[in-house]
Amino acid sequence: MRRLESLSRKKFALVLSLVLLSLVGVSLVVPLFVTGWAGGVFHVVAARPLMAKIQLWLMLLGAQSALWVASITYTVATASRVMKTSAFRFQHVGVAVFSLAIPGAAIIIFTLLEGGSPGLPPATLGPYRIVNQAVVGITGMVVAGLAVLGMYLVCSVWQSECEVKDVSGEKVARYLELRESAVRLLFVAGVVMAGAIVAEGAMCNAVNAENGKDYFPPEYVIVFGAVYSLLLMGAYAPVYSVFVTTGARLREAIVGQPPTSSADFKVWQESRSAVDGAFGLSWNGLAALGPVFSVLLPLFSGWVTTLLGTKS
Repeated sequence: MRRLESLSRKKFALVLSLVLLSLVGVSLVVPLFVTGWAGGVFHVVAARPLMAKIQLWLMLLGAQSALWVASITYTVATASRVMKTSAFRFQHVGVAVFSLAIPGAAIIIFTLLEGGSPGLPPATLGPYRIVNQAVVGITGMVVAGLAVLGMYLVCSVWQSECEVKDVSGEKVARYLELRESAVRLLFVAGVVMAGAIVAEGAMCNAVNAENGKDYFPPEYVIVFGAVYSLLLMGAYAPVYSVFVTTGARLREAIVGQPPTSSADFKVWQESRSAVDGAFGLSWNGLAALGPVFSVLLPLFSGWVTTLLGTKS
């Protein structure tokens, strides 16, 4: 037993070390990759404000790539944990991939159209050639798409287990676990997209510092954030529908029908409200606000980035 525990700890330490090395590695490699492996990307240059803005953008790209590693690690770990007891793993993966087809295609098309806009990204920025920005943008959207894929996978697992004829504490715990996993994966996707918007805003500031303040209107950053939020909303809608529908059935099985006695009605209503809050069925509870916050993250980050950019 102790030997197994020792091996488990060593495996965890190895995986953690690899993740940390990947975080550091990609955050250093991506800024160099975008500029065609140019030197001096990390050098501090005095009396050149444009260089500071360019380097801020490149550092944010590095931070964004570190988010990719963390996102992929969490998504894979969550998917493995959720499907650990499932006998239909490949079926769940197939359902998730099919469900992702439409929103995934929309995200990729939008990213390609954005990257194909005239002058964006610029061919050169300061002393650097910008050669691989489109690859970085598409990679970020693929990483966000993997988180959404994980969310659909979680939803598929719950759909295969959500029979509520015989309600038990185990069934309720499973619902809460899988719903929380889906919400967290939505948050991960929102954070990845928000990171892309923040980097986009930094590029906007750098481009305008070199070409004039109206070359890249900052309103586009808000537009991109709004589009990403709409895409996230559309991607989450089917998952939300499944958990709300099955959660409502679970609730009815737990609290039962309204009592005919007025003395018992208050107790029943309080029990129903408590279940609604825990199951995310009420818009008043924290459980319902989490997905709203995650969906709005890209829009909010674009708005804040634009406000900060106008004051710089």
